[in-house]
Amino acid sequence: MAANETAGVKIRITDKALDMLKLETQKFVEEELGNISMPEMNGTEGNFQYSITDVKITELNLTYADLQFIPDVGLMFDIQNSLISLTFNRRIFYWFFYDTGNINASAEGVNINTVLNMVRDEEGRLKINNITCDAKINKMVMKFSGTLGKVYQFLSRFLTTGLRFILNRQICPALNHAALVHVNSMLKTIPVRTECDKYIGIDYSLIEDPVVTSQSLDMHFRGMFFDLAHQNVSLVNYAVEPVIKEYERMVYLALSEFFFDSGLFAYYSAGIFQLHITNEKMPKDLEVLLRTTYFGVIMMLNPALVDAPLSLQLAVNSPPKTSIKTSGATVLMTAIVKVMVLPPGQPPVQLSSMTMEAKFNAKVSMREKRLAVQADLRRFKIFSNLSALESLALIPLQAPLKTMLQMSVVPLINNYTKRGVRIPLADGMDFIEEVVEYHNGYIVIGANLHFSKGLREMIVGKHRVHISMVLQCLLENQLYVKGKKCEFHTSSTTFHWFIIANVKETAELLTSLVVRLHGIPSDVVSNRGPQFSSQEEITVPSIHHHIWRETKVALLRTAEQNSWWVNQRRSVAPTYTIGQKIKPVSGALKPVSSSLLCPAAKPPSLPKVIDGGPILDAHHRGRGTQFLVDWKGYGLEGRSWILGTLIIDKQLIRDFYKKHPNKPRTPRGTP
Repeated sequence: MAANETAGVKIRITDKALDMLKLETQKFVEEELGNISMPEMNGTEGNFQYSITDVKITELNLTYADLQFIPDVGLMFDIQNSLISLTFNRRIFYWFFYDTGNINASAEGVNINTVLNMVRDEEGRLKINNITCDAKINKMVMKFSGTLGKVYQFLSRFLTTGLRFILNRQICPALNHAALVHVNSMLKTIPVRTECDKYIGIDYSLIEDPVVTSQSLDMHFRGMFFDLAHQNVSLVNYAVEPVIKEYERMVYLALSEFFFDSGLFAYYSAGIFQLHITNEKMPKDLEVLLRTTYFGVIMMLNPALVDAPLSLQLAVNSPPKTSIKTSGATVLMTAIVKVMVLPPGQPPVQLSSMTMEAKFNAKVSMREKRLAVQADLRRFKIFSNLSALESLALIPLQAPLKTMLQMSVVPLINNYTKRGVRIPLADGMDFIEEVVEYHNGYIVIGANLHFSKGLREMIVGKHRVHISMVLQCLLENQLYVKGKKCEFHTSSTTFHWFIIANVKETAELLTSLVVRLHGIPSDVVSNRGPQFSSQEEITVPSIHHHIWRETKVALLRTAEQNSWWVNQRRSVAPTYTIGQKIKPVSGALKPVSSSLLCPAAKPPSLPKVIDGGPILDAHHRGRGTQFLVDWKGYGLEGRSWILGTLIIDKQLIRDFYKKHPNKPRTPRGTP
């Protein structure tokens, strides 16, 4: 990328943001220093032999911390006059005496000065290039406990000197690793060249190294959209370069006309600005006006096409252009509108060709990290491509076509712009309290920052992605891992005072230095023979099955425990044999008895088919009508009221109403 290229997007982070970022940085540094692993210390002093083990940092009190910009360099994080508390175990031998105990120590007057140099990497991404660190501990104090604690106070001089030396050597490597690995890993979450939707993408690559002053960090991005189908097409930026002059807010975002024009050009190249309105989707008044206007043309072509469907074909014939003034932003769009008649079973016939010019107001807004644009139709006019006389005839179509444009084209544009495009900020940082200012040729948005995630959480989230990448790489190469030996979400580890890089960097080194030169290994030499293999040695795709297996065992164990508690209140059911006499439970069983006063019940009679006799009467019942039926073969006591829907022979109902026309009837429409 040429260094003299004009920036389409600029971002300024001011020293106001450093006040908030300082708190997150201080928490992050405290966590990194708290993870320092101290080695064992063994030595001899006269007749004394001592051993120091299990050195742990218990507390960090960073009383003074400052974060500021260093011009032409980057950031400086300075810690002054702070305190680090430690604890460790001791073992001391003196002749035939042996003593153990716990030692509490504190490093006082801890001063750490760290300078981060920030540059643009080969991908156009912001990166910490190197770090300069200087750590110094003024004094180390120890307090002994145990039987001989006071006797061995004179040993503290040797122990404090050794611990202060080791701690001094551990602080800067820990901070170097945190900045070069963890912070750079977080910076890689910032999009450089990414997709916006299924049609276009955005290029946020830096065109030069960041500019650092005592008040701000300025980053200049290319800020160009591109068509996903033609990603290699590059546009030349002739727009006015945006200028940011303010420092009052935490962050400023400047967008030039080139930024918006490249987006409209990308959508135009993708063929989005085309619309085909058929007869069914066309407003009725517009259809009537079109038929009235082109009635003569249709009659001259073919009178049989008078009732044929009509359609409108709208296609933008050139990329829309953006104009930004102090009064606001507008977009000018020119399109060709064709009026077509659609004969059944024949190709469409063109009736007219018009040029449409439309001007839209564009309102820019910010939502968290996404920039959105809302378009609204401001001016509209059409004229014929054939003759000036036809342009006069098109005047009645101005209002209906404008309405059609507002109902069809404007929602189409806003559908793609209202979702917004992401601004190049890290995950967990959002814009709040935005203020939009319009200048001649560019827009400046001033805002404050809100951290929805802590710095540690932002880094750990990316670390999980790296773990998935490593596991996927192992899976593709049929490599194996042992569940007991895996430690996930560990930022670093130490080996003989050296800090080993995290998983992703190790995998990248393995890929770039081993696999790239020698290919995938055909065999793996292990320090364990095949006789030690077991079912715990699982492949990568079995990790989830391994987790499920452990979960299943826990669930079955819980179910077994619950069953045991419930069965404590139950007894084993007895075994019965045929003919065995049992004692009934009181109140549960009753003997069957019959007498002259309580004869046995008669068995139910077999069902009979009964024919209905004449209908005697009718009355309303609810929303329906019931009829009094005299059943054949039964007396007066057998008569009953039933619904008319249950009478199969409807002739009986008709005969009844012929004799009794004034009797109630079921209202029409009642089910």
